[in-house]
Amino acid sequence: MENQPVEKQHAEAHSAKPYVVVWVMLMGLTLLTWITGTMHLQYALPVAVAIALTVALWAVSVIAHGAAVSGSLPAAVAALAPSAACLVCAGFTFARTH
Repeated sequence: MENQPVEKQHAEAHSAKPYVVVWVMLMGLTLLTWITGTMHLQYALPVAVAIALTVALWAVSVIAHGAAVSGSLPAAVAALAPSAACLVCAGFTFARTH
């Protein structure tokens, strides 16, 4: 990477490819949720909830990473964000069942 022009080094260091891959995967999970919802399967609700939680935690992870990379959020806080979101979801679920 040292022998390449500065413009090429900069382009490789700041590629949008990971964000595009995440967006495509999120759209795929959204499509999977819709497909399982229209099939009226017995296990459609647990599948939809699992997909929704996956998408939510993935989104929190990407946003926290972006905030940490930009410097607007300390890396330690960004690392804890997905776990905090998971605890909030678990707390909400627990509160709704009792």
